Amino acid sequence: MHWKNKIVLITGAASGIGLALSKEMIRRGAMVWMTDISADIHERAKNLGDNATSEILDVSCIKGFQAFISKITSTHKQIDYLFNNAGIGYGCDAGELTHEHYDHYIDINIRGVTNGISLVYPIMIKQGFGTIVNTASVGGLIPSSLMAPYAMTKHAVVGLSISLREEAKHKGVNVNTLCPGSVNTPIFDSTSPNSLPRVRSTKLREYTREKDVSISPELFAFNALNDIEKNKSLIIYPKMFRFIVWLYKNFPRIYSLITNQNLKQEFNRVKQE
Repeated sequence: MHWKNKIVLITGAASGIGLALSKEMIRRGAMVWMTDISADIHERAKNLGDNATSEILDVSCIKGFQAFISKITSTHKQIDYLFNNAGIGYGCDAGELTHEHYDHYIDINIRGVTNGISLVYPIMIKQGFGTIVNTASVGGLIPSSLMAPYAMTKHAVVGLSISLREEAKHKGVNVNTLCPGSVNTPIFDSTSPNSLPRVRSTKLREYTREKDVSISPELFAFNALNDIEKNKSLIIYPKMFRFIVWLYKNFPRIYSLITNQNLKQEFNRVKQE
């Protein structure tokens, strides 16, 4: 009954983890406002029934975000959950990246989160309750070669989230951080946008050995929501990535030796192309 009639806002809900979270929360009885920059969000929400409402939203645009929050608050008396889930990621050699690539990462992965927090956190403080869930990544806890700007932004989300958690608990607000490891989402097939200078994309599925260790977005969502109900701080799935984080923190040289083998293979592959 935890999610029954809860008012939930989630960004990046048209695919992957965002869509899986939306489905699972609706299955548990929540009323979910699903947003995404893609127009596909309307069809996704339609398929989930009356408890799903869709809206196109560019999370990097504060004015659009403000208008959306105003729409929610005029419809409901409260906001129970904010899921800052929208994000981008693609693999490539950092030597090919321009300032435009970094700006794009910052706009979506960091500013998209801070925009949501700056607008919804004061509402939750005023109402005296609420939960903010930020989607970071295991890449926000360990080095992620060939995804340097992605790791940069996810480290920022982790830092923001665990710091805000300590403040927010004194005001009745919970903050949880999702740190998915290898979850089988479209991010593994993503490339840099056509609007940016072209870069050679890393074959992320092969580089990260994704096919050997990944779980489905649905399983991640099921486990994550159970942990959110328990108000866990860092939520990491698949579980094996908890060991990987532990290994890096306690034995960084061993971690480096293991990961550098994959890195060398990828560099050799690029040379041969």
